[in-house]
Parts: sequence; C-alpha cells; structure tokens
Amino acid sequence: MSKDPEDMETLEEIEAWEKANNDSNDIYRLSARVKNLAVIEGKASLTPVGAMLCNTYTHVLKALYDFSETIQDKAVKDRLVEILRNSESMPAKFILASKPRK
Repeated sequence: MSKDPEDMETLEEIEAWEKANNDSNDIYRLSARVKNLAVIEGKASLTPVGAMLCNTYTHVLKALYDFSETIQDKAVKDRLVEILRNSESMPAKFILASKPRK
C-alpha cells in the first residue's frame, strides 16, 4: 500500500510519490492539469468564471475516467483514456476563444 503524502518525511519520498502519481486520475491532480493547461494556453490567469468552467469540466472528466475503470476490454479502455487525456485542454480553448481580440 502506498504511503500517504502527509506521512512522508524526506524530499525523495515525496518526489517519488509525485512521479508515481503524476498521471493519476485523482480529482486534485486532474483539476491541476486542467487549470494549468487553461493558464498556459490561455496566456492569462483564470477569472472566477474560467475557474468555474475548469472545475465543472474536471468533474465531467473525473466521472468519465472513473467509468473507464469499469471497462473490461483493454483496447477500448485505453482508447477512451487517450481521448480523455487529449480533451483535458478543452476549457483552455473556450477561455482563449472568449478573449477579446485586439
């Protein structure tokens, strides 16, 4: 069983845990990836509306990632996860499209 990050004592333990969980579908990791993509691609900080969009989209993605865990066919599951991963930047595209053009 994996240690809880709060129980880790050394930087090496924490870095190893982070590396092992980097592609995790944990709601907080997923939220961070979605928001980071929105900030990086949107080239700006998130407004309250942008944060709400990211949070809502994160919950939709989380439900779909959880559903993917129930799929028995590995090829189908892998394809669904690939599609979901490629869709994590969708809020960034909406935010970028909504910015006024100069």
